[in-house]
Amino acid sequence: MAILLAAAPARANSADCVSWGAGKGIAIGATVPSGVYCFGVNSSGHQVYGTYGTYYTGWRYGNANWTTGVHGPVPSGRVCGSLRGNGKVLATVCEPIP
Repeated sequence: MAILLAAAPARANSADCVSWGAGKGIAIGATVPSGVYCFGVNSSGHQVYGTYGTYYTGWRYGNANWTTGVHGPVPSGRVCGSLRGNGKVLATVCEPIP
């Protein structure tokens, strides 16, 4: 007799980063981004437990980190987060939902 067990999907975090804007680095003479935005999702299968992110704009302005209580079942596809500033989208990052 065989016994079959169903394994629950593993809970995982996934995140990616993207840079926005461009400025000239005076000291190094190279083009550097104005900032970097990172967005991630904490999920298991089709269940999202929360999203999180950070952005930073260099040593002069520092960074900001956050998490959200956004949670619930979602269909397959992706979840996206966007960083907005001065009424426009500066950067968007999407994470897959299997």
